[in-house]
Amino acid sequence: MNVHNTGLNANTVKLDELRSTQIAVGCREVGARRAHWNTLGKRSRAKRS
Repeated sequence: MNVHNTGLNANTVKLDELRSTQIAVGCREVGARRAHWNTLGKRSRAKRS
């Protein structure tokens, strides 16, 4: 899965203000990004930081 910057900004919100679907989608996105980063070598990860 390719994960690209969508240009969206992250906002700080209280956890109890989130709906369960928002949390589930966020967890999936984090998992996808983590899986993508694990496919990169150390040099590639350093360049993206």
